[in-house]
Amino acid sequence: LNAQATEEDWVYTTRPGDTLWNITKDYLKDMTFWPRLQKYNNIINPKLLPPGSRLLIPVAWLKQQPKPASVIAVNGIAHVKLANKPQLIPLKIGMKINISSEIITEDTGRVVLEFADGSQLIIQKNTLVKLDRLTAHNSNGMVDTRMRVQKGRVETEVSPFKNKKSRFEITTPAAVASVRGTRFRVNIAPRSTAMLSEVTKGNVEVTSEGITQTVPAGFGIRVNKGEPPTAPQPLLAAADLSRLETTLSRLSLKFTWPPIIGAKKYHMEIAPTPHFYQLLFDQTSSTPSLEWNAQATGEFSLRVRGINSAGNEGFDAVHHFSIINEVPAPQLVYPPNKARIDKSDFVFQWRGHSDAEKFRLQVSSSKYFEQTVIEATGNQQYYSVQKKLAPGSYYWRVANIYPNNIVLNTSEIFHFNMTNQP
Repeated sequence: LNAQATEEDWVYTTRPGDTLWNITKDYLKDMTFWPRLQKYNNIINPKLLPPGSRLLIPVAWLKQQPKPASVIAVNGIAHVKLANKPQLIPLKIGMKINISSEIITEDTGRVVLEFADGSQLIIQKNTLVKLDRLTAHNSNGMVDTRMRVQKGRVETEVSPFKNKKSRFEITTPAAVASVRGTRFRVNIAPRSTAMLSEVTKGNVEVTSEGITQTVPAGFGIRVNKGEPPTAPQPLLAAADLSRLETTLSRLSLKFTWPPIIGAKKYHMEIAPTPHFYQLLFDQTSSTPSLEWNAQATGEFSLRVRGINSAGNEGFDAVHHFSIINEVPAPQLVYPPNKARIDKSDFVFQWRGHSDAEKFRLQVSSSKYFEQTVIEATGNQQYYSVQKKLAPGSYYWRVANIYPNNIVLNTSEIFHFNMTNQP
């Protein structure tokens, strides 16, 4: 087969069972084109097309002319490789991406493509995607979007189809995911070729080894290469971020939230906008917490997902917060961290910022502060225990409160133990 494509060629990668006749029937204007296709690619036997071969098809021969995708967001290092050019071209907002192009993101890269029907594809870091088909029929509303994810992770927001023959399909080394208007994610597991997919809206059909499994909203699936799809499993619940601060006055922050049942890891992202096109922070952690040093004040959004033992990510939890001019958090004085207290009439003490109007003390038996045993607000920088605390383990923290009850900069958390008191 030919190896060198021209700018007017669409590069089709052959699959098991392909012949020139079925390719011509599916993609070209009419069946008279198959001899021309054979000659154009120097094919000796039209019935024998080795899977994985590059078949060059002039774009002018196609039934429907491709509708390019648009780059609407770029973050970090990302490139496009055109079918007829070996070099990598840096991606920029506004670029048009045609079929047979490859999108390649590096460790910091992230790209958002928008297709002709308004559907969007978010290409995450360390990902390779090849666009196989991009057509949109204006007359009847049918769209046909197909791509291959060779490695990495993508997320989709597929516009509802106006024509039942429309298709949005993602092929990976392990399986094929086809949708009918939905929101879902596809990930090739690190250090393997297994496909992971999570569906948060609509349905996705996952096919492998000739077997198709429907994955409904709220479920995820893992498919190993060479094996049929497994039964879908429920996605992990969203994290509870309701107790996180919404206004901070420090650039260095730490967020902690209650663990998600079944989560082995957490995927955490921080963005300057609610749609998460551009990421300032993108990490995973084995604990339900993150530390981040912001570079400037402003409005931010945090997104957290739990990751189960199979590698599937769960439902989104999103928390919006602001960072204003930096103000020191209160410094805890007594009881010190990891103290043991054997008397009931002790006094909590701290040093707060001089501009603070009040201070809020919280004491809880949980480091996540789901419930408090003491919660007091006042303008003093101390609090005398009024009710005897039962023996056990406790955590305490103090926050600055400014006019209009704005809570700024909660202190670090100290731990202490109440022993049996005489």
